[in-house]
Amino acid sequence: MIALHESLLELAPEPRNELGLPAAVLEYYRRGNSLYKKGDFANAIQEYDAALAVQPEFAEAYRNRGVALERLERHEEALKAFDRAIQLQPDAAWAYYGRGASSFGLEHYEDALADFQRAAELEPGTAVFHGGFGIALFGLRRYKEALDALQRSIELEPEFAETHAGYAGALLGLGRYQEALVAIERAMALGSDDEGTRTIRAEILKELLRRLARRGVVSWRGGKPKGYDGPIELTPGPPISQYILEDRR
Repeated sequence: MIALHESLLELAPEPRNELGLPAAVLEYYRRGNSLYKKGDFANAIQEYDAALAVQPEFAEAYRNRGVALERLERHEEALKAFDRAIQLQPDAAWAYYGRGASSFGLEHYEDALADFQRAAELEPGTAVFHGGFGIALFGLRRYKEALDALQRSIELEPEFAETHAGYAGALLGLGRYQEALVAIERAMALGSDDEGTRTIRAEILKELLRRLARRGVVSWRGGKPKGYDGPIELTPGPPISQYILEDRR
């Protein structure tokens, strides 16, 4: 499965203190944010918990707690934190995106889809929300719809590697292998190198190889011996990638 933009989950901004938050609460909150930015997610959660122990209506602390939990892949706990943040701030688009990310991590794709859609409705100019929506559609194998959503995300922000990987996956699902290869190479050039991206690339190359083999352009020599995990020798001589990239017919 394609990765979401979890590294792009945003912390809530400094609150305007409409709740009249005590100085100690703000200090816990700021320390949590500082630890989060250093990658110390576990200790950041402790600081947010300290803030919430004093001020349980502090929506931004719940949201940031959810973000930190999500970065630790503690999806169930993150989901509850985002639930509370949304109860307190029903128009917070990034809280919906965070909850969608948690649902996606739990493979609850329909729930993720609803939250990503709500985030995109609240902030239609934010690329990552459309990307999340598209990747959830990909998880549901609704490839044509996924393609449209991911294209919108790419138009808004062309440099999101995960979006290009999701776009490649949707093209693969639609059988558009040449376009999928271009898209996955773009994703990897932008830095996407997770297991999901590598799996999609392997599937694209496999499908292109099958197509070329059916046309008699390439063939295996003698098959693959039982228990052999090395590369398969191909004929004719040039690299298979050259045939795949040059096969435009």
